[in-house]
Formats: sequence, C-alpha cells, structure tokens
Amino acid sequence: GSPPLVPPDTSVVFEVELLDIVCKVDLFNDGKAVKTVQDRGSGSAKPVEGQEVRVSLTVRNNKGSIVEQHTDVDYVLGTADLHSIPMKIVTQAFVHMFEGERASVHLRRFAGCTLVPRQL
Repeated sequence: GSPPLVPPDTSVVFEVELLDIVCKVDLFNDGKAVKTVQDRGSGSAKPVEGQEVRVSLTVRNNKGSIVEQHTDVDYVLGTADLHSIPMKIVTQAFVHMFEGERASVHLRRFAGCTLVPRQL
C-alpha cells in the first residue's frame, strides 16, 4: 500500500502508455556536445572511422541563424574538420548514427573550452 491513498495489503494496477522516446547521446560525457535524434534512419549500418560518408550539414548559431549550410558532401570520418566543425565532434556524431538518420548536435561552450570553435 501507499497510505493514506492506498490502504496496506491492497493491490494497485497502473495503466501506462509510452508516447515517445527522446534519444539523446552525450558524445563526450561532459555535456559539451549532445546529439538528439530527430528522425531515425531506415538503415542498420553505422559508419566507422576511416569510412567515406555522404552528409548534409547545417550549422546554426545560438539565435537560430544559419552560419553554414552544405549539401551532399563526401567526407572521410576522422580525417579532417568538416568545414568549421572540428573533426573530433564530427566523428563522434557520425559513429553514433545509423544510415539515413537525421540528428542535431547541441554544442555548449564552457570557460576555457577549445572543443567549440569561436565563430560558432
């Protein structure tokens, strides 16, 4: 029981419904880069470092304005920065994605943080 609402030795049945699952991944376990799945991909494969992928990328500042936008870019994971986004962030984001998945990565800058480029 759960007095005073439910007396002792009483059975209670809960009916619940799972409406949605929000999938978030803290890419570095420090809160600086958190990936949120927007649309799950239909594929089952995840890319690995050194593999070539084709990506589209939109970078927005903290006010929502588009800073960069690139469509159908060929990129080899783990080899270089992807335009203004550091290789470390790009690689971590993509190795946690399935083919066809759309996700956003929220980057937070902390004092002394070198992970997030100044122009962002």
